[in-house]
Amino acid sequence: MELFNVEINEKLFKRLIIVFIVFIIIYCALTMSSLLVFKTYTIGAETTVVDEGMNTHIDLLESDSKKIEIAGWAYMEGEPIRRVNSSYILKNKDTGKMYKMRTKMEDNINITEEEHKKAGMHAQALLIGLPKGTYDIYVHYKNDNHDILSYTLISRDIK
Repeated sequence: MELFNVEINEKLFKRLIIVFIVFIIIYCALTMSSLLVFKTYTIGAETTVVDEGMNTHIDLLESDSKKIEIAGWAYMEGEPIRRVNSSYILKNKDTGKMYKMRTKMEDNINITEEEHKKAGMHAQALLIGLPKGTYDIYVHYKNDNHDILSYTLISRDIK
């Protein structure tokens, strides 16, 4: 078989293709898993830590030895949501370190007010990189130019 005017045998060509495919699969798997791995998070200097005026609720909280999943909603009382950008934060009670979860915004069917339909949040992550311990669950509310960290009053043991 001739490729780029270089003669190679068919057996070597097949091996190169298989190695290339395996490399691509490993690269994709590592890339996807890195999106689900916890990294430490530091809140900004302009972030306000407050619970007043915030409505947060967790509808689903599941965790096992490999992953955690959180679904719920958060909105500011009396303000419609235009731009959505909130996420769940896990704070280790012992060390105080914070870990941000990749959070997807979704419409929430449990809220009747039209101005808060975009308050739904859903996050899931592998527990890789998250030390064992008890974690408080916070919402980092960054919708519509707000920058608020609000405690949900819920904690979870990660083992």
